[in-house]
Amino acid sequence: MDTPNVRDDEVVNDNHVVLMGNDEDDVVLEPTPGNDDDGVSDPTSGNDDDGVSEPTPGNDADGVSESTPGMFFKTEKELIYYYKQYGRQAGFGIMTQKSKREDDGSVRYVTLGCARGGKARKRITNMSKPRPTTKTDCKARINAVLADGVLRITTVCNAHNHRLSPQKARFFRCNRAIDDSVKRQLDINDKAGIGMAKSFNALVVEAGGFEKLPFIEKDARNYIDKARHLRLGKGGADALRGYFERMQYKNDEFYSSMDLDDEGLISSENTETFVWLFDTWLKCMDERAPKAIITNQDRAMKNAIAIVFPNTRHRYCLWHIMRKLPEKLGSHAEFKCGLRSALQRCVYDSQISDEFEKSWEVFIDTYNLKENAWLQSLYSERMYWVPVYLKNTFWAGMSTTQRSESMNAFFDGYVHLGTTLKEFIDQFDNALRKKVENEMAADFHSFNCTVPCISHLPVEKKFQAVYTNSKFKEVQSEVMGIIYSHCVVIKTEGAITTYQVNDQRVVEDGIKRLVESCN
Repeated sequence: MDTPNVRDDEVVNDNHVVLMGNDEDDVVLEPTPGNDDDGVSDPTSGNDDDGVSEPTPGNDADGVSESTPGMFFKTEKELIYYYKQYGRQAGFGIMTQKSKREDDGSVRYVTLGCARGGKARKRITNMSKPRPTTKTDCKARINAVLADGVLRITTVCNAHNHRLSPQKARFFRCNRAIDDSVKRQLDINDKAGIGMAKSFNALVVEAGGFEKLPFIEKDARNYIDKARHLRLGKGGADALRGYFERMQYKNDEFYSSMDLDDEGLISSENTETFVWLFDTWLKCMDERAPKAIITNQDRAMKNAIAIVFPNTRHRYCLWHIMRKLPEKLGSHAEFKCGLRSALQRCVYDSQISDEFEKSWEVFIDTYNLKENAWLQSLYSERMYWVPVYLKNTFWAGMSTTQRSESMNAFFDGYVHLGTTLKEFIDQFDNALRKKVENEMAADFHSFNCTVPCISHLPVEKKFQAVYTNSKFKEVQSEVMGIIYSHCVVIKTEGAITTYQVNDQRVVEDGIKRLVESCN
């Protein structure tokens, strides 16, 4: 079955509303609800099993005749339901073409017709690209007049000037509706971060097929868009500001600041923006700048750090630099035959700066890389990324932006590049709730299970008592390192004792011996 194209300006309506056509003067009619359980009763004169009678056409040339005597309806809603069901069976959509009402809103007469009735308005701005229209000036219609408290059909015209298709009738706007239970499910799925495609497919599976649903995916998307608008307000920036204000009301220690321009949030990743960001961070931290900071090689960020954090030790993420080796040097004939490992040894194994300088010079000469611009730029900024030049600053064992990358991974499944600020608010709360739940599960695991000690060291026993299992395993890896280290006293001068630490570490080529001195 061919699927008809559906206009972008279509909207979802429930069974109590018939939205008329696409012209600007189309009428939206909301009939008075009935008293039956479903709000609709069968027409008095209909005898078909499905409760829908086909209006009897006359023999006039224009296809218009007096209706079957006695066909009347108690309410306008019953009339609309009757004609809509008939149109669905015949394969056309319906709309209200004309109506006359009293001051109290009750109808005096009404004309229901084919949704393709009327003529298209000429709103073409480009003659070479005419806009599609559903209008064919179809004359199919019924007319009902209020008499003795009921709506009685007076005329019927069943002659259409276009094709009919009962199989495609479910796509007509008047036949599509989303009930309250489905709306609730869509809302829940949206708040849980489930994409519309998956959410709609679940409804299709539950219903037993696309044809069993009384709406299409676009209707569900329209509903969610409107629900988000009502739930989160107008603009993304305003919604985010409101969220921050609510959080500050709940928690005195919550800090937020926003910088807006005429378009909303400022998003340019330039030096000026990063200066504002770091200045704001300083205000949040009572003007206490960080001792060290790790970033990628972004120039704007580097400039801003120099301006706002002049005394902060800045380093580049070593992992991001080393991962570029295949891209920058992979075309070299000896990349996999010594070049890569030689560069890694130069970077990771140098214990003093002179050792690195000599090793780098040998590496460049050996593989004839003096003209490589990328390596030249790295060497000029070696103070920002080579470990041997960063040993005088405490980094808590970090040389990469892994911690911030792990936060990016934390939001996976909740936000993505297409997430709006308004959606982000809901998803941020969902992500935080999930984080709290994961921490509770980890706490229970540590409460219910104990990781045995691997040594008799009292300090390991102490960490076992106060740390979670996952953190205690990190301590045990350090304890293992101590086991392979041998400390020798070199000299003692007053309160200062100098030790020589002989360490052995397992590397790819076997055992690596390290010698360090410490006081």
